[in-house]
Amino acid sequence: MQELDSIIKSLKGAEVFILTNKTKKVSLENSKLVEINSGYEMGLAVRVERNKKLGFAFTTLNDLNELEKAVRWAYERAEKVARVSEEVPWWKGFPRSRCSQPPGLYSSTLENLSLDELYKIAKEFESSIPTTFSVDSWMEVSVQEWCIANTEGTHYCEKITEGSTMISVSKKVEGRLTKSIWDVEINHAKLPNPSKLLEEVLPDAEKLSLRPKRVKGEYTILLDPRAVHELLDFLMDAFSAQEVVTGHSPIKLGEKMFSEKLNVVDNPSLPGGPDSHGCDHEGVTSQPLDLINDGVVKGLLGDLKWGYKVGFTGRGFRNSYTSFPSSSYTNLTVLAGNGAEGDVRVLGLTGLHTASPETGYMSVVLSPAFMNDEHVEATVSGNLYEFLGDKLQGVGRLGRWVGSIFTPPISFAARLD
Repeated sequence: MQELDSIIKSLKGAEVFILTNKTKKVSLENSKLVEINSGYEMGLAVRVERNKKLGFAFTTLNDLNELEKAVRWAYERAEKVARVSEEVPWWKGFPRSRCSQPPGLYSSTLENLSLDELYKIAKEFESSIPTTFSVDSWMEVSVQEWCIANTEGTHYCEKITEGSTMISVSKKVEGRLTKSIWDVEINHAKLPNPSKLLEEVLPDAEKLSLRPKRVKGEYTILLDPRAVHELLDFLMDAFSAQEVVTGHSPIKLGEKMFSEKLNVVDNPSLPGGPDSHGCDHEGVTSQPLDLINDGVVKGLLGDLKWGYKVGFTGRGFRNSYTSFPSSSYTNLTVLAGNGAEGDVRVLGLTGLHTASPETGYMSVVLSPAFMNDEHVEATVSGNLYEFLGDKLQGVGRLGRWVGSIFTPPISFAARLD
């Protein structure tokens, strides 16, 4: 975007972020197609820094011919905000970076998949669903283009295609529906096949019952990668630089807070990774980051504002051009271990949103869960940091992607109520 070069040179202490996002989506409820839609958004955000004070403003963008006018409008307002904002004493300025897009993130075939073709895929899937099950699902194709430029010389643009498919399957029993089993897959080259995803879920869905057996006592819990995904997504809040700086997280750099069996890395430069980028949404060049090494905390997730304080930047991302950058993981990976086994195999953790990443305390329902191939249910209460610490029994040898987290199963000891 050459015009952005000339615009940014006329600004002072500023950053411009431009986002275009196109989506096509179909949705099914109760095994029936209920929605077909497409969406488009384009807008930009400007941040400025004045004496370590940050200002932020954004606006929609209807046409790139309006780019300079829109940048000027947002720039002036961001300056006004900066004048009245609180100082960030540790601010070190916008980065000077050179970024390049990792391979495997764009497909012209996926970009050109029409809404009619997406509809056809959904109808074929709808007709293949066994009548003994109820399926909720969505299939989405998105094309995202974004650019970041700042007055320090950083200028980077990225174009990514993404096909994503999610399914949630319940069994029909006595005219009612059981609890559901879900799965999700993301691919940059093609739309993941919903029928294949359903085929992989059905063996467990066949075992679902309306009244699962209640399990109590001391057991070893084996978390399926889907359940590990839920647990790690929750845990990553505690690795946010902002949460650490503001005292809302117990995570301490250099301390052994987890089992030596646990190793976790985040790699945004992974070729073809579900959430790979050449740099983050603040222009920091993508680099792999060790978060947990043999149980020891080695890194934190930081955007510029809070990451400068703790020495870790490069994980500043925006949900939209309307959002201020905040820290997030990208391609989170749990490294393989020597194996994991358990008495109760768990696919989901219900109620995890009520837990506290600050204290680690959680009380969740293991659902769906299976023991000896029978659908069971139980409640586990305890501390997340203990489950991933002294009580961690094993980490599996083989893993899989669940969204943007790659993980094998893990097991830990717990008392079930």
